[in-house]
Amino acid sequence: MSEPLSPNPVPAGAPAAPVALPPPLGHELLLGWIRANPTPAALLGALVATLGAFYAAVPLFYVPATHRFITLSRWIWDAWNPETHYQHGTLVPFIILFLIWNALPKLRGVRPKPSLAGLVPFVLGVGLYLLSARALQRRLGWAGLPFMLWGGVLYAAGWRWARVLLFPILCVFFLIPVPGIDQATVQLQYMSTKAASVVCNAIGLKMVAVGTTLRAVDDSFQFQVIGDCSGINSLMAITLMTAVFAHLTQDHLWQKLLLFASSVPVALVGNVMRLTGIMLVAKCFGQAAGGWFDNIAAYVISFPFAFGTLCLVNKLLNWGKRAPFPPPLPVSRATDDGDYDDHDDHDNEPPAPPRQLVATGSADEDVTPTYDY
Repeated sequence: MSEPLSPNPVPAGAPAAPVALPPPLGHELLLGWIRANPTPAALLGALVATLGAFYAAVPLFYVPATHRFITLSRWIWDAWNPETHYQHGTLVPFIILFLIWNALPKLRGVRPKPSLAGLVPFVLGVGLYLLSARALQRRLGWAGLPFMLWGGVLYAAGWRWARVLLFPILCVFFLIPVPGIDQATVQLQYMSTKAASVVCNAIGLKMVAVGTTLRAVDDSFQFQVIGDCSGINSLMAITLMTAVFAHLTQDHLWQKLLLFASSVPVALVGNVMRLTGIMLVAKCFGQAAGGWFDNIAAYVISFPFAFGTLCLVNKLLNWGKRAPFPPPLPVSRATDDGDYDDHDDHDNEPPAPPRQLVATGSADEDVTPTYDY
């Protein structure tokens, strides 16, 4: 029995029809860039390895309390604790990696153009590292890391790469605990206590603010607003969240700066709402219930309020900006033989060629997907 012929046989040796290829993923872009640009990739790899050795393997800083030397990585890991209000510091490295992965599609097809100007910030970062080792100021060592990273990218890949990766590299500053933060919490304690007292009295919950203590008028419960309850913890975390949110949602620099500046009042108002919620729970269910609710109040009041407010500000900043709509699909109508025929006003016009990645070759050859980096 003879085999049925295909409706559109392809002659031997004829070029194959274009084959649509799926868009490359983030890791494919990275591997493709490394294969296409081995020299800049080797330079950046050597830079990362060298910095990793000096920051994670070279113990330059002496700790008198333990009589031993520690590395900068060990110091910053120990510094992410409740006393510095930087428990969220462990999440920052993962946020930086996500931002770099998110920026890779913008660099697709961008040829590296090394620039000697990258040596200027790189040398500045090295100087800060050496100064930190000499003066035993660990924060200076970490402050020099973004300069070295950005300078290395600029030197190996050029201005376009450095501009796209600028924000992920700047996020390294969020790793560093702010010095003297405890002095700022004192004023925040008084402000939060007074503001929470005003809000509670406005909604009918009679409270008296004495220093940093919130006390019910009937003496049924009272709470001390300590440093951790001043709002400094949520302020540092919401500031990081706002910076990333502004970078991902805004197009213009003034919009990003305005949205980032709103993080401070949003965090303070969210903390006042958190304290008010604790007082309401204590009034309804007792002081023990209010103390338990204090452990989760930031996650059910402060952060949802902050995120909702940021979305509202983002909506206002982009007011009137419409997303492009796809063209309408042709209307299908049934014919007499039961088939469907698509009609529009442009039946006589030739169809536009599809915009797609193609791989070409002869019919007898294997089609291997190739991408241009």
